Amino acid sequence: KVSDPGCGGVIAQILAGYDVMLVQEVRDPDLSAVSALMEQINSVSRHEYNFVSSEPLGRDQYKEMYLFVYRKDTVSVVDTYQYPDAEDAFSREPFVV
Repeated sequence: KVSDPGCGGVIAQILAGYDVMLVQEVRDPDLSAVSALMEQINSVSRHEYNFVSSEPLGRDQYKEMYLFVYRKDTVSVVDTYQYPDAEDAFSREPFVV
């Protein structure tokens, strides 16, 4: 959706109104779409945003990532990790920021 100029711009405008965002179901292993999204957000906002992402998660071949986007002047990321799921209760382990 981010690669569509009309849609990507609207998404960036909406996200630039928040300090913290979590995007689920990201399928972008090389982070090219995420990089484009961050450029769009930073171009429409007077604040600078950054992100951290989980590793691709999931069973079998279908993998998704979590994307945590935040405003750099209001949020400091101290640590990130995957919640240990020894009992395989989750199809994608929770991403803790």
